[in-house]
Amino acid sequence: MTAYRSGPAIKRVGLVAGGYVGAGWAAFLLSRGLEVRVYMRRPEAADELRSAVQTMWPDLVQIGLAADADPSRLIVLPSLDAALEGCDFVQENAPENPALKAKLYQEIDAAVPADVLIASSTSSLSITDMQAHCTHPQRCVLGHPFTPTHLMRLVEVVGGAQTDPAAVDAAIRTYEGWGKKPVRLNREIFGHIGNRLASALWREAVNLLLEGVASVEDIDKALVEGPGRKWAIAGPFESYHLSGGKGGMSRFLDSYSAGIQRRWDDLGAPRLDATTKDRIASQVEQGFSRAPLAEREARRGALLVAMMRALDT
Repeated sequence: MTAYRSGPAIKRVGLVAGGYVGAGWAAFLLSRGLEVRVYMRRPEAADELRSAVQTMWPDLVQIGLAADADPSRLIVLPSLDAALEGCDFVQENAPENPALKAKLYQEIDAAVPADVLIASSTSSLSITDMQAHCTHPQRCVLGHPFTPTHLMRLVEVVGGAQTDPAAVDAAIRTYEGWGKKPVRLNREIFGHIGNRLASALWREAVNLLLEGVASVEDIDKALVEGPGRKWAIAGPFESYHLSGGKGGMSRFLDSYSAGIQRRWDDLGAPRLDATTKDRIASQVEQGFSRAPLAEREARRGALLVAMMRALDT
């Protein structure tokens, strides 16, 4: 069993790819006082990444910066080996392409010492597949964040078939030390936990739209003003447990299981074919055209910061 670098021992983090997710990781890690080195194949992408970090930084200031937080500690390089030099932890953020990720994992594995964890931000794919060609597959883990990565605290963690359980433990300690809220999966499953829950809910939202039940604005409003308000505080299991009053979950199930089962049986199963995708896109673009996308994104960030600060009290 290897003693993996974790927690306070990590001073320099390497990021592989700096797109939307990678930029969020970069901004967040810089805010925690770490040095961040990023591999980006296109040299001109460095300016795009720095601009993204600059845009995210005010939100992080509101949450609270580490004493030595410094956005200038961002180094972007077009060479993987150079970018990962001296790194104590690696977070991979490449596109969702299984062959590409397996190749990258093999290259990352060869570039850093065996006690350095390699975590993937993949939203759905298998660590078992990614680690298959690594010399040190035991240190490969999932570290899937929710977006926007610089603000959302969830990180889903699990190992692949060849992962050392101690590597999963070390990854969880590390994410917790950075201020994230990691959850441990007992086994791999396509899409992990958060995305499967979100996908189930969105599937029914699409079904309601296709069935003409309501507009995209009112479907979103029903979620935000209904379950979403409670689920920001307590998830579905705890929420329904509380809905049972003094009898808790047992009373809730006794009272409402018949109706719940009927709703489950009546849920839709739409297909994301070309017609459905066109209909969703056109109605969303029409329904949310009153404010520019950048303005909506800024508002979301400000509200997330306010909510996080309120829930931390």
